[in-house]
Amino acid sequence: MVKNYVVDTNIFIRNPDCINRFDEHHVYIPHCVLEELDGLKNAPGETGYSAREAIRNLKFYKEKGNLCSGAPTPGGGKLYLYMPETLDFSYLPAGFSSTKLDNLILLDVLMLKKEKENVILISNDILVQMKADLLGIEVQEFKNDRISDEIDLYTGRSTRYIRQEGFYAIIAGKTRPITDVYDPTSPEEWLRDQKPPFPNEFFVLKNPDGGSVLAKYD
Repeated sequence: MVKNYVVDTNIFIRNPDCINRFDEHHVYIPHCVLEELDGLKNAPGETGYSAREAIRNLKFYKEKGNLCSGAPTPGGGKLYLYMPETLDFSYLPAGFSSTKLDNLILLDVLMLKKEKENVILISNDILVQMKADLLGIEVQEFKNDRISDEIDLYTGRSTRYIRQEGFYAIIAGKTRPITDVYDPTSPEEWLRDQKPPFPNEFFVLKNPDGGSVLAKYD
């Protein structure tokens, strides 16, 4: 059975490509999510980057079809922009601000439930989840982007040991052969027995006396 997923703003910030993760189901983006993405696109750091990436992805779908009537997604579903004809604020409990964006998203979900079956809100915001429970809205977390803890992710940096001579050479601004470096998990083994570095990988190099220096593998 096809489900109708309403995606909260925080999901786009977590994974700007989230639209492509709902298979054959329909995805609805409330009008207030567009407002929130617009407000976040110039934010510093990862938040602003993710908002801009999400907007670029929406532009891609806009060019593929009419988002008001549904643009096709790779899994066979459709992507919709959603704005109800009327917003009935009486659906919000007393004390719920009618200007707060989170509450407007919840209200959009309530309005969509009047039109569609199997409406599910996707949000990783715990307060939004709790409010959804109060309003009788089915809510789920977005888990598609989670990676198993067993996967050894490359972080771009690692901590290793270096021989004393090499340590002081690097402090002096000189270069040293990678064979001076060894893995802290098995300091008795040299490079031939350890995980090789990646190009441009950063090191925190520690000497036997407990000192440390930053370096980059060229």
